[in-house]
Amino acid sequence: MGFVEEQTLVQKKTYGVDARDLRGDERAQYLRDNVLALTEELHELMRESSWKFWKRGQPGYGEPDHGISVGPGGESLGHRERVIAEMGDVMAFLGNLARLHDLTTDDLIAGHRAKLKLNSQRHADQAELRPRVS
Repeated sequence: MGFVEEQTLVQKKTYGVDARDLRGDERAQYLRDNVLALTEELHELMRESSWKFWKRGQPGYGEPDHGISVGPGGESLGHRERVIAEMGDVMAFLGNLARLHDLTTDDLIAGHRAKLKLNSQRHADQAELRPRVS
């Protein structure tokens, strides 16, 4: 069972609803809520690194935030653990959106592999256009 299917079970157990069954206003609201939540989780993931362009050139720019924070159980969380937690949140909302569109984990993996193949070809086609570094 993949992450989309596991997320679906949690949603059904918690809320008693399968996203595939939503229609009309409920479906539209579910889509908006989950896209917004996914976007927020991506922003939280981004905050795990020093990315702000106005800090370019300062020590640590582009590097992970190695501060320690406290998890829900009071445990200390380092950078890696925080990134894993944020990626888990991203996958949860991605799973909800996949289910809404009647997609499975295998569908998402197949779509990703197709995109990897396309991007690999794009990169190969653009190789001649890059300046050569001596």
